[in-house]
Amino acid sequence: MVGIPSAAVALARGCLELALHECFPDESAKVHLRDLITIAKDAKTFDTSQATLAEEIRSMGNQVMHEGVCTDAEAFEVIVKVRALIQTLHRT
Repeated sequence: MVGIPSAAVALARGCLELALHECFPDESAKVHLRDLITIAKDAKTFDTSQATLAEEIRSMGNQVMHEGVCTDAEAFEVIVKVRALIQTLHRT
């Protein structure tokens, strides 16, 4: 199943980005995920550790989009992190 873990990471990254856009519609017009993470941290929606997780997801997503390399374990880890962050966004 070549490419499935990488596709899962790319999709998870996209889900996080969409969730952040929905949480911060006024501040998020045409900004990148890195900026959205900063907005969430500045708004105290994400604490430092959550912002770090979000940055790890952004980085891994970028890696798979450019290099296409990801293991099953890495994909699972990204999905778990995204789930936790989206749950945080829906609590605020």
